[in-house]
Order: sequence, then C-alpha cells, then structure tokens
Amino acid sequence: LMDHKTYGLASMQMQLILSTILMISRDGFRCIAPRIKLTGKKEEGKEQEMELNEYFGMNGAFLVYGAIVSLISYLCFILIKSEEESKFDEYPTFVLLAVIGSFCELVSEFAYEYLTIHQEYSKRGNNELLGTFTKWITTFLVVFFFKGTAYAFPMGQIVQCLLLTALMYRSVK
Repeated sequence: LMDHKTYGLASMQMQLILSTILMISRDGFRCIAPRIKLTGKKEEGKEQEMELNEYFGMNGAFLVYGAIVSLISYLCFILIKSEEESKFDEYPTFVLLAVIGSFCELVSEFAYEYLTIHQEYSKRGNNELLGTFTKWITTFLVVFFFKGTAYAFPMGQIVQCLLLTALMYRSVK
C-alpha cells in the first residue's frame, strides 16, 4: 500500500503535468478556432461548409506542436525533480503515462472545437460527462485492485481521453 505522502505527490504531479501540457498546447488553438471560417464559396456563388478533412488537416500542426510540448514537459519533469520525487522509483514511468494521457486529450480537441463552433453543446457535454465518469471508475478500480497505486491517476486520464476522443469524433457529422 502506498503511503499518503506518495499518493498525494502523485495526485498533485498528475494535475500539474496535465494542466501544463493542455494549457500550453491548446489554449491558443481554442482562442483562434472560433474565428476559423468554416464556409467557403462554390464556383456558382453558393456557400458550402468546409469539408471536415480540410478543417482537421488545416489544424494538423496543432498536434505536432502538442507533441513537442509534451516531449519538453516530460524532459522538464524528469530532469527537474524534487527530493520527494526522486524517492519514488517509478517516477519516470508515472510521468510518461501522465504525458501520454495529456496528449491523448489533445487528440480530441479538433472534434471538441468543431462541436463548439456548430453549437452542439449537448453532444459535447454528454461526451465529457461519460468521459469523466469513465475516468472516475477507472481510477477507483486501479486504486481498489492495486491498493493505492500512483498509476491510478494517469490510467484514469488515458482511458477517459481514449473514450472521449472516440465519442467526440463519432458526434461530428
């Protein structure tokens, strides 16, 4: 069983890693995404909606940027660690899983923004609710079966984001 100090450290580190990567990677995209023009002119002069593959392709650089931020964040968290973090033997694996969980969430961002721009708030909200519930269940099960492991946080994040990504893209018409 993990002691409370290590468990608390894992919880705080997971949230710090998640917040760092997501804020740096996606907040700029969230500011510009509503300004992206999703309509174009056909030759006949009629408006047409931008094709989904054009929308997602146009913003593909976002994922490359997210991958770079994730890699830099991983290196920073591994190279600059406190004395308490150094005592946690599995710290590099934990940080890697947390970074993977954060990057997985970035993958769903295009569908999230697309649903927001098209004012599909109920679809987006239902997807996020199911994803959050799944994260809670996964975290609980990992803690219950593995007796308080620090991996509960990143595993919950990864499962949530994989489900959320699938649900978000399924909701995009």
